[in-house]
Amino acid sequence: MIKEHPVLGIGPGSRAFRYAYQQYGQEIRNREGQQVRGDVPAQSEKKKGKKKMRIKKVDRLSHAHNIFLYITAGSGIVGLLSFLWLFAVVFYEAVKAWKSSPVNYTKMLLLGITASLISLFLHGLTDSFWKIPDALFLWYIIGILFVIICNQACHGYSAQHK
Repeated sequence: MIKEHPVLGIGPGSRAFRYAYQQYGQEIRNREGQQVRGDVPAQSEKKKGKKKMRIKKVDRLSHAHNIFLYITAGSGIVGLLSFLWLFAVVFYEAVKAWKSSPVNYTKMLLLGITASLISLFLHGLTDSFWKIPDALFLWYIIGILFVIICNQACHGYSAQHK
């Protein structure tokens, strides 16, 4: 998918991925069927007792089991770079706020939120968190992070100008 649609991808969403995945699966099954029919000259030479392994329910797959593959397949290189840029900005702001805050509740809260973002990001290596409940959790965490950062910036500004 990525090879054939590298810049903008196949389109966002699980329906687009499922449809494209089914199309590629059908092409692969057709090619394998042609190879089997072309390679086997006669029924008598066929090995008996061997079954072809088939994976069931693969056609229903709605997402790649890696967030980076899923985003690249759906949105292409442009989408992947945007996604990575977004997280780079979020992590940069979190680390900058953590370094500038005094050792107190806010610093520990920033550390916990940043750790949860890192764990979500690492979880993305083995699954896609771009589904509805997981994605909402991600945006809640980012929202809380920026509320803390803005609150810290406002208190720091008012303390300097008193």
